[in-house]
Amino acid sequence: KSKVFSSSINSGGGYETLVHRNNISDSEDETFQPLIDNKKKVIGYRTYRHSRSVKYYGETESQQYELDENEVWKHHQLQRHFDDRGRWWTLNNKRELQRWLLTLSTGFFCGLVAIFVTFFTKILTKKKFEIFNSLIENEKKGLGTPGSGLIFLFFSNLVFGFLAWLTVYFEPLAAGSGIPEIKCFLNGLNIPRVVRLKTLICKAVGIIFSCSSGLPLGKEGPMVHAGAVVAAGVCQGKSNLFGFDTAFSKFQDFRNDREKRDFVACGAAAGVAAAFGSPIGGVLFSLEESASFWSTKLTWRCFFCAMMTVFTVFVINTANTLFGHSDSTAMFSFGEFFSLRGERSNYAVWELSLFMCLGLMGGLIGATFNGSNTLLFKWRNKYIQNTTTKLIEVI
Repeated sequence: KSKVFSSSINSGGGYETLVHRNNISDSEDETFQPLIDNKKKVIGYRTYRHSRSVKYYGETESQQYELDENEVWKHHQLQRHFDDRGRWWTLNNKRELQRWLLTLSTGFFCGLVAIFVTFFTKILTKKKFEIFNSLIENEKKGLGTPGSGLIFLFFSNLVFGFLAWLTVYFEPLAAGSGIPEIKCFLNGLNIPRVVRLKTLICKAVGIIFSCSSGLPLGKEGPMVHAGAVVAAGVCQGKSNLFGFDTAFSKFQDFRNDREKRDFVACGAAAGVAAAFGSPIGGVLFSLEESASFWSTKLTWRCFFCAMMTVFTVFVINTANTLFGHSDSTAMFSFGEFFSLRGERSNYAVWELSLFMCLGLMGGLIGATFNGSNTLLFKWRNKYIQNTTTKLIEVI
């Protein structure tokens, strides 16, 4: 009976099937019933999780990084090689030039997205606090209703938060930073709609209203997702949302999962560069944290894309000052240091020595922590091995 019971449960058979196969009596029924109920709960929970995942993400599938070498494709490639005979400007050179031009376009559009998000976030935040400050001043003068400033601030944040939630309602993949989804994409898991234009629009609008509402979040993480969407759209040359599509012959070498993956890695690097103004940081993020498939050529492409993004942000931000001082060349800043004269000075020259000492102390403290952690790890592996010592360590 135990064998039949196990096979029935493992094969997904229900309780009625089990009774029908074995003719179990009522006394035996009470013995097996808790196990059957527990199995039903596990199956039901897994079904619920799967249905919920499908609802938000769709049916995920793995990406195909190897090209399909069928007879038609082989004949097409042979024809292209035949046409390249005796030419210095071959199709390979043309493809490489197109790849770098698309990488440049990716960096440029990522910079535009960063400018768009930062500009409207500042506008909404500035307008909100202007009204709030005016209400506070009226309260001080006795002209306004007591508590009107606090009420306005509460309801304005509530409205902005609701508008941010609406973007997630229209596109669930716009929720969160988007970094886990991009990591999945770069490591071979194709999540439907994760790099669609609709997701980018909902993500950008959601960032604007979320940051304007005063929620404890930032624009840095979502910019990685936004950059990945921009890169995927640029390299494919089409948009399902607007029904736009270019000639297939112009993008035939890039409409495969391998090329799309590499462009998404460049877009993720550009997103980090746009957020922090750090091109090298963007490359390191894609290399160390996101992608598992990497090459030397991809390193230079990511760096070029990130540099183009920072250049675009800097040029647009400094256009009103004839490319001089910029208020902020990144979406994230600890402050601005632009003056050494009079009351406008942010720091004195002699304070540079203190900054150097802080950097030196930070490096020494970090090295001490790493060395101590290594020694502690070796000591624990040597002396804390049984359950008793581990329990004493926790206590």
